[in-house]
Amino acid sequence: MTAAPHLSPVPREGLPRYPLPRDLRMPTHYFVAWWHNRWLNSTLHLTGSYEVQGVALALYCMAQNQSPMGTLPNDDALLARLLRIDLSRWLDLRRAAVSPLHGWYLADCEGEVRWAHPVVLELLIEAQGRAESRRMSNEERAVQKRIERLRVALLDMGVDKSILADRVVIEAMDEWLEVNWKKRRNALGYARLLNWAATSGLLNRTLVKKG
Repeated sequence: MTAAPHLSPVPREGLPRYPLPRDLRMPTHYFVAWWHNRWLNSTLHLTGSYEVQGVALALYCMAQNQSPMGTLPNDDALLARLLRIDLSRWLDLRRAAVSPLHGWYLADCEGEVRWAHPVVLELLIEAQGRAESRRMSNEERAVQKRIERLRVALLDMGVDKSILADRVVIEAMDEWLEVNWKKRRNALGYARLLNWAATSGLLNRTLVKKG
């Protein structure tokens, strides 16, 4: 690492552990939510030069594509190359009272010391939560559509509507097909499903309730 004159290498021991894993990928992470009021009232915006602010914003964006996401390499030469500026200019910017690395801290990233930023991390965790919510919503919609198709198919086979209206029964049937019938769902698969439901006593649940 090429260090600025006032800095020295930091040992990994005692550094905070970065919480996001290296293998985290968010394919739909195309933008970063930007809290403009938070930025406009930050020390970096209020006291840093516009050149420093521009470089800092570039680093925020670059960190989104690093590994782990949200971090930067602890290497001045590499940072200068990523920013496409001369190393000497980068070191000058780092010497400023408020530098482009304002707010960044060194963290242990699965054995590698890298720069991390609390706000960048916060926004990434929020983005990860939104992505997980979307994924779960998509999965729930897919299951619902599959169950509706199952209801239609079993109704066409003469299955009583009261059975098809029992959410516990229909979800158990769908789960059985997912585990035991890897082919395209067809009449044979539905016949075997009904045989399992009858022999397992699953249908008795509805019949008892109906009685």
